[in-house]
Amino acid sequence: MIEIWETEDEKQLSVIALKKKYIVFARSRFITKPPRTVINKETGWLIEISNRVINEWWGKSCERKW
Repeated sequence: MIEIWETEDEKQLSVIALKKKYIVFARSRFITKPPRTVINKETGWLIEISNRVINEWWGKSCERKW
C-alpha cells in the first residue's frame, strides 16, 4: 500500500495547485501499459487505473464556485 503525506511546503499550496501536483504524480506512478488494476475493498469491484479515471477524479473533486 502506498501512502502519500503532505509536506509543509504542500500545505501552503492552494487546493488546485495541490491537485495539479498530485495529478502529475498519479500519472507518472500509476498509468502503465497494460493498465494497472486495483480492487475496491468496499465494493469488490476491479478498477483499471487510466487517464480517464484520473480525469474523472479531477472533475468530481474540483472546487465549485457559485
